[in-house]
Amino acid sequence: MFAKYKRKILFSCIAGAIVFLAFSIYADFDKLIVAFSEFNWWYFPVILALSFINYVFRFFKWEYYRKILNINLKTSTSFLIFLSAFVMSVTPGKMGEVLKCYLLKEENGTPVAKSAPIVLAERLTDFISIVFLCIVGA
Repeated sequence: MFAKYKRKILFSCIAGAIVFLAFSIYADFDKLIVAFSEFNWWYFPVILALSFINYVFRFFKWEYYRKILNINLKTSTSFLIFLSAFVMSVTPGKMGEVLKCYLLKEENGTPVAKSAPIVLAERLTDFISIVFLCIVGA
């Protein structure tokens, strides 16, 4: 499915690594090393586990909305499309995740107008969750 994108993905990964290295040098690499050395690495597996659980729930939410809209797709393909949008999570409001709609169109011809409400619903539930956490944390 994504074979035609392999070269572009590889280029993007290399470019990302170069940008990360450049920012690390710009941000004073020595201070970055000190910050990493002071980090309590026992938290790292917990952080990874919580992040993984978060994305599992997000995938189930994606699947739920996809099925409500009767967008037929194998779960494995749906999972790949879901994962592909992670690179677009850094856009303002995560609106780059509309990429999922484009990939659905490429995969099975689902019109973007049919799948775009999924992204909107995901952002709305994210907003509601943040408001809830703010209220609980206040």
